[in-house]
Amino acid sequence: GRPMTNNEAEWWALTEALAVAADLDSDVEILSASHLVVRQFSGRYACREERLKSFLEEARDLATEIKGALTTTWIAETENSKAHDLAITSARSARFERGESGAGW
Repeated sequence: GRPMTNNEAEWWALTEALAVAADLDSDVEILSASHLVVRQFSGRYACREERLKSFLEEARDLATEIKGALTTTWIAETENSKAHDLAITSARSARFERGESGAGW
């Protein structure tokens, strides 16, 4: 299949986090560097891209399974350097495994 876009990857990460959180018996706080995902999930922004609507629907369905309170918070990459560094390392590793090379990564 085709590779995921950044937005699709952000939505996928949210759905995976919500699936894990649904098994917890506690309040859940999701922190995301994706302003778009946080705003679309909360309903503050409309989700117009068809490819992303299925992620949004899945995330909202999973959210109903959370036993405690659920909050989602946008956190700027500059305030979350550890997660940013892990994301860069992961992207580089994936590119290396696919045999891609090039400056800038």
